[in-house]
Parts: sequence; structure tokens; C-alpha cells
Amino acid sequence: MDKLNEIYQTMLDTFSPLVEPPWLYMIIGGVVILILLYLVYKYRRSHRGIIPFKTQGGTIEISPYTLRGVIQHAANSVSGVEKASCHHFIKGRSIGVRIAIHLRANSRLKDVDATIKRSVRATLYDQFGMENIDPIHIKVTRIIGDPVATEVNSYPDEDDESSAGLLDSGDDSEDERSYADETRI
Repeated sequence: MDKLNEIYQTMLDTFSPLVEPPWLYMIIGGVVILILLYLVYKYRRSHRGIIPFKTQGGTIEISPYTLRGVIQHAANSVSGVEKASCHHFIKGRSIGVRIAIHLRANSRLKDVDATIKRSVRATLYDQFGMENIDPIHIKVTRIIGDPVATEVNSYPDEDDESSAGLLDSGDDSEDERSYADETRI
């Protein structure tokens, strides 16, 4: 225990000048400068143009706002999408896209997902010659309208199962299974 107290006292003596005003101000100033540099770097990177290819006389730059507008228009043109918003990011030599959509209730998510991905890739290739668009993340933020089931399945053997005791009889007895939840059939 004495050895531990000795180590603690040595560390306290070593670092105690750092919490006094001149050193403390320098440490806080350094941290603030690092945070500001990081914010400036992120801002400049997100507003920097994207160069899909270079020509003989120079480069061609695409504004981030233009790119977002084209991606958003491609996603909005898909049937089943009420509204879409997008964000892009650069990952190595490819461009990644995050799209948030409002999905119509009567459309299938898998079909809309595949159609959006195909539409965004085709639009960016046709307009800008971009080939490396991966990954495309789609997030459903809202479902517009009332979901309507196309067909309600009625099982003919349901009466037989309930009379045999295979279905829940409606009593409120405790379920002893470890995986049971509060949901009843």
C-alpha cells in the first residue's frame, strides 16, 4: 500500500504543474485549435467538388449539391417513393450514397430498394460517367398511407387445432417458457 501511495504522490507531483494557469490555458487552447481544424477539414471536404474523370486539358468537377440533386431526382422517380433525401460520401475511389425515403404503403420494400439502386447507378453512369457507386444505403423513415393486405389467409384447420388444445385457449395463465412474451394469439 505504501508503494501505491508513493507512485500516486510521484504522479501527482509530476502532473500538478499542468493544472496551474499558464499550462492549463495552453492545453485548453491546443484542444480548441484541434477541434476547429477538424471542423474546417470536415466542412471543406463535404463541399469539395467530385472529380469523376480527368480530360486532356484538365479535370471535370461536379458540385456536391448537383450530385445530391441528381441522386435525389433518381430516387424520387421510382414508383413507391413519396419523397427522398440523400447524402453522399467518398470511400476510396468509389462514392457511397445514403438515401432516406418515405415509402408508399402499397409498395414492396425489396422491389423499391432494387429499383432505387438500379436507377441511381444508371443515372450517375449516364450523366457523369461514374461507375463506382457502392454502397447505396436506403433507410425508410416513414410509410405513407394505410397498409392494405392483398389477401387474408384463413386456415381451414384452425377449428380442429383449437379443439385439440393446440391453440391458445384465452386463459391468462402464466407461460413458463423462457422465450415467451406478452403477445397472445
